[in-house]
Amino acid sequence: MKKWLLPVALGTVTLSACSVAFVLSLTSTMQIRTEYRTAGGTFVGCDRVTNLNGTESSTTLVALKFNTNADLDALELGLYSETRQKVDDKFRTSVPASSLSSDATSYSFVFRADSQTNPLPASVDKQAIVVVPKGEDKVKTVTVSNKVGDFRGWVRATADNVTATFTSGAKVPVYQSCTVTQITNENIAF
Repeated sequence: MKKWLLPVALGTVTLSACSVAFVLSLTSTMQIRTEYRTAGGTFVGCDRVTNLNGTESSTTLVALKFNTNADLDALELGLYSETRQKVDDKFRTSVPASSLSSDATSYSFVFRADSQTNPLPASVDKQAIVVVPKGEDKVKTVTVSNKVGDFRGWVRATADNVTATFTSGAKVPVYQSCTVTQITNENIAF
């Protein structure tokens, strides 16, 4: 009896490991962009933004898109700080997969990151990351000053009780101050 249970237990462990590898390989491509872009074409995050009308803002819209064939049950999303080499627990949120924009092979979402309490990509209040409707805003051209760090998009995806965590390949530089010089016709959402 004991000899029979051992192979069954080992088979279960092997299947679980295969499932994790399968999800990871399916979710390995992620794109990231923000609502702010320099004239040179680099998407950036901004702690403080001066808008065309002179008002100031402390928010940056961030768009992420990743490909997968898995039918996702849930997601956690956030920003991975290159400075701290981690995702701050106060700067991530859970999102039901049903609330995301999805087609047959990809998921995309836009969230608003508010640096009013602390500069991006450092810690911010839990309410500082809010998912917003797709296509809500346009890309803005900005001038930038005083680089303070970099961040990557971060996602923890769950499908069929298997969880995989991954980050975007591209880094987004964060600047202490940005000034909007133009509002384009390009949507921030993918």
